[in-house]
Amino acid sequence: MKYQSIILYVVFFAAVATACKKSNSGDYQAPPPPEKKVTVSTFAGDGTDAYLNGPLLSAKFHTPIDIAISAGGILYVADYNGRRIRKISGGQVSLLAGDGTSAPGTARATQLNL
Repeated sequence: MKYQSIILYVVFFAAVATACKKSNSGDYQAPPPPEKKVTVSTFAGDGTDAYLNGPLLSAKFHTPIDIAISAGGILYVADYNGRRIRKISGGQVSLLAGDGTSAPGTARATQLNL
């Protein structure tokens, strides 16, 4: 009797689970997901992992990890492994802070531990 109850519950569960499934007979196709269009472009840097200031596409960054934009449109880049804050303005990349080493210091010559 105990096994009959267990079998009855299993059969009932299987019947309910089958009834809850959506049709999968092959004639139903889910609509395709919406196409996502993203444009990625290089604003500054040449893709080389190094440090070099200069014109936008000639500059080099050493693992840039974050950016900030001032109200005046100046772009600041946290150059993680370069341990520098870089400034992008007027078509040029320049050094704002950091000397490439990790330690406390003063403004322009500071050593950044990002």
